[in-house]
Amino acid sequence: MAVVARSVDDVVSGLPRGAQRTVRIVPDEAVLRATFADLTKGGTPAAWKNYDGQGFEMTNGTQIGLRAYSRSGDATIDIRVPGQSAIKIHIG
Repeated sequence: MAVVARSVDDVVSGLPRGAQRTVRIVPDEAVLRATFADLTKGGTPAAWKNYDGQGFEMTNGTQIGLRAYSRSGDATIDIRVPGQSAIKIHIG
């Protein structure tokens, strides 16, 4: 049986919004890492040009990355869904 990640929409719809409409918030790094693991199930590790973090590509072309820092100062998940605005998940 194939391992399938929950859809990005399923995951982010349950998270509180940040200061910008494309930012979502989780309470701590443990939840951030669990969210990243959930989102990337079944994905293929992929390197992103100029991205200082761990990246995955999903079968539908969505790219999901985890970097150790951001301008907010904490680790961040970056989500790039083809044809949509990029989404970020920060610790807040």
